[in-house]
Amino acid sequence: MVGEVVIGDYRDLDTLRDFARGCDVITFDHEHVPAEHLAALEADGVVVRPGRAALAHAQDKG
Repeated sequence: MVGEVVIGDYRDLDTLRDFARGCDVITFDHEHVPAEHLAALEADGVVVRPGRAALAHAQDKG
């Protein structure tokens, strides 16, 4: 059973911050998440796994 459902746009930092408030750890599954948003969440003390360094490698297709 899911305790809460959050619907929003992953490109909106305020939505991500609201979501992250209820999480012990957050993760992402595609390379389109803005790296600056992950940096802001990490600066807020949110545990992000994998960290934004992994995102940089996923976004660099070259």
